[in-house]
Amino acid sequence: MFGVGVGYLTPEFEALGIPMEDRGPRSVEYIEAMRSIWHDDEPSYNGKYVSFDGVKANPRPVNPLGPPVIMGGHSKPAWRRTVTHCQGWYGFMLDPENTAKNIAGIKELQERHERPEALGEIETTVTPLMRPGPEMLETYGEMGVDRLVLLAPVQTVDDSLAFIDQIHDGMLG
Repeated sequence: MFGVGVGYLTPEFEALGIPMEDRGPRSVEYIEAMRSIWHDDEPSYNGKYVSFDGVKANPRPVNPLGPPVIMGGHSKPAWRRTVTHCQGWYGFMLDPENTAKNIAGIKELQERHERPEALGEIETTVTPLMRPGPEMLETYGEMGVDRLVLLAPVQTVDDSLAFIDQIHDGMLG
C-alpha cells in the first residue's frame, strides 16, 4: 500500500517553498506520474507540477497500477481524490460516528464523480478511536471498514509483542 496525504500544516509547505493552495492538484499529478512509472513501458508525464520522459524504472510492481494508493483525509476533496484516483481511503483516529460520516461522504461523492473501473471497490482503513476489543471489530465491520490499524501504547519491542498477544487473545483468539 502507498499512503497519500496532501498535508494541512502551512509551516511544512513554507519550509518546502510550495504553495499550500495547490496541494490537492499537485498530489493528483504525483499519483498519475507514479502510475506511469509503475506501469508504462516508456514512462512519461507532462503536467503543471511534474514533467518527465525517458525514465527507466525497473523492477516494476506486479500489480499493473502499482501498489494500492490509499488517500488519507477527512474532507470532501480527500474523499473526491479517493473516488477518482485511489484504491482506498484512510481515516486516522476516528470514532464510529466520524467514521460513518466519512464513509457516507465518500459514497455521496461516488455518485457525483466517475470512478475508473480499474481502481475497483474502495477499501476503507481506519485507526479507531475506540478501545480494542470484539465490540470494536463488530462496530467498524458493520460500517464496512475493511482494515483497522491499531496504535500500540508501548515503548519497547517486548511491550509491542505483548500488545500483539493481547489483541490476538482478546479479539481473535
